[in-house]
Amino acid sequence: MEPQFQSFLVCCTAVITNEVSKGLTQKQISLTYAMAIVSEHAGVDRPDWPRINGSIADRWGLKGLERVKKLAWKRLGERKVK
Repeated sequence: MEPQFQSFLVCCTAVITNEVSKGLTQKQISLTYAMAIVSEHAGVDRPDWPRINGSIADRWGLKGLERVKKLAWKRLGERKVK
């Protein structure tokens, strides 16, 4: 049996806001957003969602924010978030 492990993201707020300011795509940021959701639910980090969402909305508007969230949750799929 192979050992199982999980990866988590720390400093989620800084990472995502930095990605937005560096010009990453919505698709790329959605991956980090998904990791932030998992990390928060695992109790590893406490993302500042208003700041993160504000950063994304400032760059792409509310439709862009909705798109990033939708892509993030799609990536999580049926995954059970602990």
